[in-house]
Amino acid sequence: MAGRVLQVVQGTRWRRRSGEYSSIGQAVAAAAPGDSVVVAAGTYQEDLVVSVPITLTCADGPGTVSLEAVDGVALTLLADAAVHGLNVVGGAGVLSSAVVVDGCAPVLEELTLRAVSVIAFEVRGGADPMVRRCRIANPQGIGVGVTGMARGTFEDCDIAETGREGVDVRDGARPALSNCRVRDVAGHGLRFSGPGTGGTVTDCEIHDGSDTEPAVFAGDQAMPQLVSCHIHDVGGGGICVAGGAAPTVLDCRVERVGWAGISVGGQSSSGSAVRTEITAVKGTGVQVDDLASFTLEDCTIRDAEANGVSVDRGGTATLVGCRLRDTGRSGVDVHGHSEVTLTNCTLRSFGRNGLSIADHGARASVIDCEFHDSTGGHPAVWVGDGADAALGDCRIHDVLDAVKVGGVGTGLSMQGCEIHDVEETAISVGQGAIVSVNGCRIRKGTTGIWFTESDCGGIIADCVIEDVTDGVSVTGAAGPTVRRVTVDRATGEGIRISGGGRGDFEDCEIANGRGFGVHVREGCQPSFMRCRTRGNVKGGFEFADAGPIAAECTSQGDGPGTGTDGSGTGGAGGTGSGGGGEPGTGPGLLAPQSKLAGVATLTERLSVPGARDGGSPGGDDERAETRTPEELLAELDALVGLASVKTEVRNLIDLISVGRRREEAGLKAPTLRRHLVFTGSPGTGKTTVARLYGEIAAALGVLRRGHLVEVSRVDLVGEHIGSTAPRTKEVFDRARGGVLFIDEAYSLAPPDPSRDFGREAIDTLVKLMEDHRDDVVVIVAGYTDEMERFLSSNPGFGSRFSRTITFQDYSAEDLVEITGKQVAEHEYVLTDAARGSLLTYFRRLPRGSGFGNAREARRTFETMIENHASRLARMPEAGMEELRTLHAADLPDLPG
Repeated sequence: MAGRVLQVVQGTRWRRRSGEYSSIGQAVAAAAPGDSVVVAAGTYQEDLVVSVPITLTCADGPGTVSLEAVDGVALTLLADAAVHGLNVVGGAGVLSSAVVVDGCAPVLEELTLRAVSVIAFEVRGGADPMVRRCRIANPQGIGVGVTGMARGTFEDCDIAETGREGVDVRDGARPALSNCRVRDVAGHGLRFSGPGTGGTVTDCEIHDGSDTEPAVFAGDQAMPQLVSCHIHDVGGGGICVAGGAAPTVLDCRVERVGWAGISVGGQSSSGSAVRTEITAVKGTGVQVDDLASFTLEDCTIRDAEANGVSVDRGGTATLVGCRLRDTGRSGVDVHGHSEVTLTNCTLRSFGRNGLSIADHGARASVIDCEFHDSTGGHPAVWVGDGADAALGDCRIHDVLDAVKVGGVGTGLSMQGCEIHDVEETAISVGQGAIVSVNGCRIRKGTTGIWFTESDCGGIIADCVIEDVTDGVSVTGAAGPTVRRVTVDRATGEGIRISGGGRGDFEDCEIANGRGFGVHVREGCQPSFMRCRTRGNVKGGFEFADAGPIAAECTSQGDGPGTGTDGSGTGGAGGTGSGGGGEPGTGPGLLAPQSKLAGVATLTERLSVPGARDGGSPGGDDERAETRTPEELLAELDALVGLASVKTEVRNLIDLISVGRRREEAGLKAPTLRRHLVFTGSPGTGKTTVARLYGEIAAALGVLRRGHLVEVSRVDLVGEHIGSTAPRTKEVFDRARGGVLFIDEAYSLAPPDPSRDFGREAIDTLVKLMEDHRDDVVVIVAGYTDEMERFLSSNPGFGSRFSRTITFQDYSAEDLVEITGKQVAEHEYVLTDAARGSLLTYFRRLPRGSGFGNAREARRTFETMIENHASRLARMPEAGMEELRTLHAADLPDLPG
């Protein structure tokens, strides 16, 4: 049976029998479950409590009845009632909400709520209201507060003009919002906090919000879900995740926001975004830092003024099938022991780098991605300062530089990548970096692969380089290993070695070039084994002096006026080959043991001085040609600074030398553990001393070859189960007879080893060091504190090392001397005033934990010559003296 209808009419006398009441409270008190209370138009000042399931409506339609609180809460619902069309105004007190729903499931439709309290509309105590087409405002506080395990469904509601959050959900509450609008709020549009807190927000719009707070905040382990929402025009950012929260963002749009479209920070914070578009962000599209993790799938990020995605301070980001474009800085930027994985992503029109990864411990895995159309003067991929990156099946094109890697301990692995239409260099390898490039194709660029500075190297194998100016360029005493590489149609030189460059080239082919196939300048010592040149216009092999070594190499159809039959001048340095070669050499075969002036010695069995990779082609017992111990020790003594290091090394050499003499005298020599630990900051000479130590040991007959194989984590640790041990063994085998130098060795044991294969590399090394204790010297290097922790946490590994040698930072005077050597080497001179100012500069230069030492000296020198060039560009009449003189004015400004 239908309930009664109780009417409320202002000014009427209470007529109980006719069902008319003068106040809403009187009618509600008289109502039974199922009754309806119909209120006439007017303003009613009451603190109304509804504790029975009734229906409360306006007689003249929505908005004609106003309920204003007298002293407390205007409307408190304690039962499953239905309330329609009222205007509800809270009281003056901070705790005087407009509506409170406690422990029940009422229906509220077309209400207009306004309060000046902490919360305008409060849902608590496990309540589960249905709220439709309501408008809520609270200039002093929160619009809607849902707490205490409450639920609630909010449909087509408008929440605006709040002094704090639009909707605040906490303490395990899980409401559902759909088709709602949250706007003009001073705090967060939506805030979720507390374990178990969540809820679903669907088809909602959050806009015109705070300039300091993000539109949506999830913290303290909350797990909300946002679906098909539109967040825009919020100065404080889009979505912020902290405190272990893990939201899910599906099919949303975030645009015209400040700071970050999505920011995720704090240990255990995580979450994901799928099919979400982030555009026109004043800062970064997505920021992940402070040990947080986040996944982006099928998302679009564009028009971010800073980076598309930034990952820092131990953060982890995973991007699958995403599109990043038109970023002011980098598409993806990774720093500080962070990790990013990109799969099937496109990065285009970036102002700085498509991918920038720097700092020791930073890692990137990039699979099946495309980088193109850079808008700034930077490489598409930059890996530096000790970071590790792996690129597989990627495409890079229409950029200034494709890939650039540099810095001690920096590693890059590339497999099956294609690079084309590059204005400058496809792959550039700088000081201290190690690369592994396999199965890649490079076409249409200035330089294919360029090893630019000393102490860089790596392996280039099974690659094709076409239609470039220079195919492979090695300068500055760099020493890569290049195997089975084809260079075709180079307009400059197929392989160019200069500036003291080295390198081992095996089974390479250089064809159809307009210059020399291979051109080696003075003072270089590369080796060539089974390499072929053919059809190069200027000639096949051109060696400026006797430094290079070649064996089993051929030249066919090279040089001016040659035919395709191999006759003419295709040999090294113009040596005759084919019909013009020495008797018995055969067509196109380089003549062995040539003694012509300016022609390298060509041998049938190859012994490579200073090789960094693999055994000698002449056999396991062959040792590279070495200098005397006295010459090597003199080079050690000539190094700037490092007094304590020199003493330690001399002590070791003395022990080895006397041990050899005792053996020769028939006495028992002491058993020595020759493995070493080098600790200290970057740029303090650790690699240089390791190289000299190996050469001295070889000169004393302790090592067969004494060559140096420098590796880092990327060369030892595989990307999947079962790949680490073979990779580590391959590296170790290359070092047999010499020195294996592992830079930043502590990265093999990261803070979270549960998802890392570094332990497998350590275990493999321990066994190999035991099995081949007399054939390899292992030197591990890194920052002092990190190495102490690493060795103390791996005692089985640490016990294999005989001593630790600490490399102190260079003094200001040392740095001046290092800079002076570079000045002289490049044919400049310093005025006395410039030298004095340089000393003052280095004394004042800030020294943090990552101070670069000798690298700072090099950077300073490079800045000085740039400033010198800028100054003299405005002096067209400058003479020889000015062209070579550096003044105090050329020094860089101190940072900060």
